[in-house]
Amino acid sequence: MSLQLEQLRAFVAAAEAGSFSAAARRLGKAQSSVSALIQNLEIDLGLTLFDRSPRSPRLTEEGRAIIREAKAALQSVGLVAMKSQSLSAGVESALTLAVDEAMYPLAKLLPTLREFRDRFPATQLVLLVQPHTAPGQLVLNNQADLAILRSTEDYPEEFHLRGMSSSEFITVCGADHPLAQLDPVTEEDLLTHCHVRITTPEAGARQQDSEISHHRIYVDDYNALIMLVRNGFGWAQVPAHLMAQQRGGERLVQLRSLYQSLPYSCAVDLVWHRNRRLGPAGCWLRDTLTKGQQAIL
Repeated sequence: MSLQLEQLRAFVAAAEAGSFSAAARRLGKAQSSVSALIQNLEIDLGLTLFDRSPRSPRLTEEGRAIIREAKAALQSVGLVAMKSQSLSAGVESALTLAVDEAMYPLAKLLPTLREFRDRFPATQLVLLVQPHTAPGQLVLNNQADLAILRSTEDYPEEFHLRGMSSSEFITVCGADHPLAQLDPVTEEDLLTHCHVRITTPEAGARQQDSEISHHRIYVDDYNALIMLVRNGFGWAQVPAHLMAQQRGGERLVQLRSLYQSLPYSCAVDLVWHRNRRLGPAGCWLRDTLTKGQQAIL
């Protein structure tokens, strides 16, 4: 059996348009040509696909059984053509973006990701949500093409970077925690209670941390961090935008701490590896996320 794409296109067009003449207009062919293509397809398959007894042809039971597969076959051919064109133009087949959601709200990414999907439909986008320094480590290990993370003065020399924005942090504890009853909260008060902090599996308990508290708990997920604080395990400094997304936020109290009396801002950067060339999709994503910003070499 040797099926032709033109036969499948004629079959699907006739099924969708409701007649051979309408299918012919859609395909820019003569009605006789469409009729011949469908008839040859029926011969090749050994099936009757249309009931031609009524005024307008209707799909037979056999026709209804294979119409979905015919559409899927045409879609696959279209994807192959689109993928081939993208690869010929040098567009990446896949692109990985790593994001610290504490630094950049995922909701803020959505418009850019939608436009990326529409502009580069043949490029598979991998979005990795990782805490703390993990996004940068993924770029360093060639496991991500781009990373959004907290700005630092200690970037590896392998990085290119651009500033993106900033993220505000506030100090909070659970509503039932002893610190919630204090106003203001002194540094000595914080020292006596557990500090819940973010980390990565690789970093673990970071011994180089300053002694804001004698007791610390580390987690690698901000949802887990907020859950621990809400349930009275201690206090934490959390991104304001993540707090706004939390349900049951009334069980958290923002502390007026003398250690950090106002929300503090952290600069946010986009980084990529200087030895790994970005293709058209990567360059577009980089430039869109950092409009108006200059690369720091």
